[in-house]
This record gives sequence, structure tokens and C-alpha cells, in this order.
Amino acid sequence: MSITQKTTITNIISLMGATLPLLFTVAVVTLAMLGRDPSEVEREVEELAKRIAESEWATKLARAMATTPEAQEKVRKLLARELARKIVLGTSRL
Repeated sequence: MSITQKTTITNIISLMGATLPLLFTVAVVTLAMLGRDPSEVEREVEELAKRIAESEWATKLARAMATTPEAQEKVRKLLARELARKIVLGTSRL
């Protein structure tokens, strides 16, 4: 690997590390501007994710996607969390 390639990779990693806090800050500011407290949004996501994870739909989908009970539980929780996040953030834009 040449020095130029190493420098480029280092610059990309540095840029990614610098942009993550910026993206988080922008998300918090955007939610605040919309009149939504980020902790309130997170609570809504958690509550909805819990209800989704306990649903029959999530259970059937997890069984179809994973074989072991531990994997099914993890899949149920991850699916529920992502779906809840999209629902809460999507409805807050309406």
C-alpha cells in the first residue's frame, strides 16, 4: 500500500470520526426545532418497540428469519426497534 493510499484512508477515517458528532448534533437540533424533546422521542420509540416486539407479527417474522430461540429474540427486538424508530420519526414530520 502506497503512502498516498494510507494518507487517503487516514483522512477518510478522520472525516468519518469528525462527522458523527456533527450528525448527532444536527439530529438533536432538528428535533428541538420541531418542538420535540429528544429524550421524549426516545421514550416513544422504546414504548412502541416493546409493543411491536411482543406482537404476533414480530414473533412469526423472527421465526422465519432465525432458527434458535436466542436469535429469534434478538431479531424480534431489532426489527421492532427499527420499525418503531421509523414510525415515530416519520409521524413527527407530518
